[in-house]
Amino acid sequence: GSQCIVLSIYSIGYDRQVCAAYARFMEDVGVGEILLQSISRDGTMQGYDLDLIGAVTDAVSIPVIASGGCSGYQDMYDAIQAGASAVAVGALFQFTDSTPIGAAEYLSNRNVEVRV
Repeated sequence: GSQCIVLSIYSIGYDRQVCAAYARFMEDVGVGEILLQSISRDGTMQGYDLDLIGAVTDAVSIPVIASGGCSGYQDMYDAIQAGASAVAVGALFQFTDSTPIGAAEYLSNRNVEVRV
């Protein structure tokens, strides 16, 4: 099904509305999920681009995975509150003591559905 077609959008300073329009177009042609990565935040641990996440998730009805910039569990929660269906995390788990289990517990305690 369409959920098997995942579109990666690598945002490098593009206007948020351009990304949103592109995401909407791709949903219309059959994409079932979007991996949305803010390249300017990738690896910086400065937090996800919440405005970008909001613009794209407001434009589509398919799941959006936020990526790029996570500095902690609260950032994950903020991205989900901004509209993301899921979050991708890299540097946080590589360079800190944070763990996937810790993230799941943190989010679960804030009523976010997670698989533990």
